[in-house]
This record gives sequence, structure tokens and C-alpha cells, in this order.
Amino acid sequence: MPGRPVRAARRRGRAGARRGGPGPARRRAGEGGGRAVPADRAARPRPRRGPRGRLLAPRPRPAAREGGRARGARRRPRARGGARPRGRGVDGGGAGAGGRPLPARARGVHAQRGAAARARGAPGAPRPPGGLTVDAAVDVLVGVRLREPLQADDYLAAEDPALHVGDLVVVETATGTAIGEVRRPRRELPEFKRDRAFRRVLRGATEAEAREWRERRRREERAIGVTQRLARGRGLRMKVVDVEMPADVRRVTVYFNAEERVDFRELVRDLAREFRSRIEMRQIGARDTTKVMDGIGPCGRQLCCTAHLRRFEPISVKMAKAQDMPLTDNRLLGNCGRLKCCLLYEFSTYDELRSRLPRVNAPCQAQCGGGCMAGKVRSLRVLKQSVVVGFPDGTEAEVPIELVTWEGRDHMKPQAPPA
Repeated sequence: MPGRPVRAARRRGRAGARRGGPGPARRRAGEGGGRAVPADRAARPRPRRGPRGRLLAPRPRPAAREGGRARGARRRPRARGGARPRGRGVDGGGAGAGGRPLPARARGVHAQRGAAARARGAPGAPRPPGGLTVDAAVDVLVGVRLREPLQADDYLAAEDPALHVGDLVVVETATGTAIGEVRRPRRELPEFKRDRAFRRVLRGATEAEAREWRERRRREERAIGVTQRLARGRGLRMKVVDVEMPADVRRVTVYFNAEERVDFRELVRDLAREFRSRIEMRQIGARDTTKVMDGIGPCGRQLCCTAHLRRFEPISVKMAKAQDMPLTDNRLLGNCGRLKCCLLYEFSTYDELRSRLPRVNAPCQAQCGGGCMAGKVRSLRVLKQSVVVGFPDGTEAEVPIELVTWEGRDHMKPQAPPA
């Protein structure tokens, strides 16, 4: 090809220039109209220029400090107890690497690091397991609820004799601070809760804050009636349980209960025009509805779900059977129309006691009167730990479990069927 010799010559010239030999480019520069390069040009340092063409004077490097380790010298081993804190210039009095002064902001950061490094090795107050420092003589627990339908949570507060049930206080929250109402009186911090982290009560609420908190609750109560009226006007079969309005009123949350699926799209548009904010609808179950509404149970006390239950455990008919309760009795149902949560409280006790008793209609031997008589188990007395035994002559007797033996025990063999 015609251009191949030219390209090969150019490559040879560039290779010779890299090797420093007399390539074609260097020979042409030395022969003809090229400028001669002074011999001491490579030895002279080139002056550095800054912005606008100003010459910059070279800055001499700082001299090595006395006692410095020479290059290549062997480093002496450091003592175990004299380890330096991490980071450069922590204790250097505001000087960075090379002796140059640090800016004001950097000096503050280095000072903080130095204080943290010194405090890390200083002996401090003993901490309980979990890392929470609690002074039992000063701190107490109080129950505070942030909204009226919610349950009261424990908060750590300084011992203040002026703090009573019904007072409004400012407490810490995950997003900042909030106003809550004291619902449980002051009590000492138990030993088994000392390793837990509690949010604190900061101070008492001012008159303006208390007035604004009560006014917001009144607006929420009025909003419940307005929402229920609009839902009834749309023909929706739903029960409005609660309306939550935050302080900024940017989003209104409506809690409702319904037995069937509800199409509330038109209702949301009506509520958005009414409250001039974003609407969020949340459907809750029958138990959550009763928990928010509150009430008195058949036992005469406040409902367990409102008083102390944090979550709902599944309740089954098996729990009622294990406690010998009639399944057709309406007293098994609570205010929510579901099985009572208190059926779960004694189920484990009944289950353990029943495991010690024989099955109904199991053959057994009971010591009654002067001898041992064979019979069958007719019924059980779980709490009394006794059984009712039926004898062949048609009589029955309640016998303690200590005087009864039945099949399945080691000292009694099962009876063989008659041939």
C-alpha cells in the first residue's frame, strides 16, 4: 500500500526519540531551522506560575524535629500501656501534620476527638448491663399516653412531687417531642427493668401547649361525628371508631370497622373537601374496635385489651373445652362478640392439671372403704384433682387421684378382653 512506508518511518522516529538515540525527528531538529536547546535546561528548575501568570516561590519543607527517626532506622517496639490514641494531631494543641496550623473548625473537631480519647481510658461510673445509666434515687417511672384512646407507656422522669395523674407533660418521641397525659402514678424503677432504655419526661406542659392539646382532641371528636354523618349519607355500612389529627393537620387518619368490604372512594373525596387535608382510611377488627372504645367487662373491671394487653393472642374453642365450660353459653363471648381473652389466662394451668388425670370411661381401680374396687371413670374434677368412679353395682364415688390407679401406669397392666 502507498501509505505503509510513511507510517513505518514515523514509528521508527518515535521509537528512537523514546530511546534517546538520533532518530529522524532529532536529526532534523539539529540540522536545520530548529532552535538549539541549552545544555543546562534540564538541570534548571522550571518556575511555577499561579493564576494571572504570577510566579510562585518554592516553599521550603519543614526540617525534621529533634529525636526523629532516621530513614531506614529500625523502629523500637512500643510499650503496651503507652498506645497512642487514634488520629493525627489529637493532642497536638491545634497543629496538624508537618506543624501547619489547623482551621478553627478543624481544631474544634480535633479537640472533641482528643477529649473522647482521653475519656475512653478514664475510669467512669459503673454502668448496668445494657449501657443505660440509671440513678435509682432520682429516676422513677410514670405512665404517659400521647392520645386519649391509646395505652399509657412507661417514661423515665425525675422524682417530682408535683407530678400527678392527669397532668400534661412533654416527653421524648422517635421524631422529637410530644405532649402526653400522665395516667399512672410515680413508682420506683424495678430491678428487672434497669437494663431497658426508656424515653424521658422533659418538663411539664405550658398553658398554651395544654390548651392546644385539648383543642386538638375536641377537633378529633367532632371529626368522628362528621365522618359518620358523611358515611351514612353515602349509604356505607361502616362504624367510625376514631379520627387522628396531628398538630400540622397535613394528614387525617380515619379508623373504621365494617363487616363487609366498603368502597369509600367517594367518601374520601368528601372528607378531603371537609378537612382540607390528605385522608387515610384504616379498617380495624372487632377486638381493636372494642380496645379503642373501652368499657367494663362482665367481671366488673376495665377491659383487659384496654388496660394492659399489647397484642391479641388467638383464642380457640379448645381452651373452653379444657376448662369444662358449656360451649352454648353466651358468657364465653366478650364485649367484642368474640371469645374472651381471659380464656387464655388459665388454659395452661388446666392443661397441666388435666395431664395428671385419666381419660373418661377408662377402667380403673379405686380404694374405697375397706378394699380396692374396680370401676370406670365417669367424670373429672380438674381443679380438685379427683375423679368420679362408677362401680359395677351402679354406685358412684368421688375419689382423690392418689387413691386411683388406671391403665397406662407402671404398676397396673391393661386388662385383657374376655375370650
